[in-house]
Amino acid sequence: MTDYMKRSLEARGSLLLIILEGKFRNSANDFNEHLIRDEPLLHAREFLQFNQVVFDLSGVEQMSSSGIGILVVLMKMFQAAGHTEPIVIIGASAQIKRVLRTAQLSSMFRHFRKLDHIPEVMQ
Repeated sequence: MTDYMKRSLEARGSLLLIILEGKFRNSANDFNEHLIRDEPLLHAREFLQFNQVVFDLSGVEQMSSSGIGILVVLMKMFQAAGHTEPIVIIGASAQIKRVLRTAQLSSMFRHFRKLDHIPEVMQ
C-alpha cells in the first residue's frame, strides 16, 4: 500500500499555514526530511519571521505515529526559534486526534475546526 502525501505552505503575514493532504504512514519520515530540506519557508532564517504556525489537516485521510513526527519536528523547530505560542491544528479527523492522544501529544497543540475559528490574537 503506497502512501500518498502532499504539502503546500502559505505565508499569511506572520502566520505560516502548512497544508497537508493524503495518507501519512510509514514513509512519513522520508517526507519529513524532504519537507524541511526543500521548503524555503522552513529554513532557519525564514522560519523566524512567523509568530504562528498552523497545520491544516483537513485533507489528511490517515496519519500514523510516523506521520505525527512531522508535527513534532516542526513544533521543535518553532520552539528552537524562540517561539512560545503553541502550534495550531485545524481540521483534524477523529483518527488523527486519537493518534495524538495515544502519543500523549494532544495537549501540545491547539485544536480548531477551521482557520477562521482561530482567535484574532493568534493570527
